[in-house]
Amino acid sequence: MKNEYLKILWMLRFEKMRKSEETTAWKYQEILDQCLLGFDKKDPVIQLLGRLVQEERMHERLAEELLHICQRNHPECGSHTS
Repeated sequence: MKNEYLKILWMLRFEKMRKSEETTAWKYQEILDQCLLGFDKKDPVIQLLGRLVQEERMHERLAEELLHICQRNHPECGSHTS
């Protein structure tokens, strides 16, 4: 029974992580889009913001993969996320 709870908790944690990374990436993207109106694309600020967006998207994909691994290895847990 304890193992079932741990599996569900990990799935919930990965889903929370995915949502957080996705939200953060969109917020960085909004800032980047606004900055592109006033700065040159080669400006270091623009390049750094672009990198932040890329990294957050990579983190989001990592969380998705962890969630899929958990679901694949423990189908008995079902999808307890929304």
